[in-house]
Amino acid sequence: MFKRKNCGTKDRVARVVVGASIGAAYVLGYIQGTVAMILGVVALVMVGTGAAGYCAMYEPLGIDTRENKD
Repeated sequence: MFKRKNCGTKDRVARVVVGASIGAAYVLGYIQGTVAMILGVVALVMVGTGAAGYCAMYEPLGIDTRENKD
């Protein structure tokens, strides 16, 4: 059920920063309507994968951005 982490620290921080930036853009009124909804989903995915340290898209591509691979 639990997947092995495949996102490194820099990758995770970048994902959370991008997700939070999209959220801030919405709160500040820079994005609205359909664009806001689409980017909101993107932001949730970015923050979620950053927090979990696992990206499902990396798995089939064989990408692993961790610094210390187990």
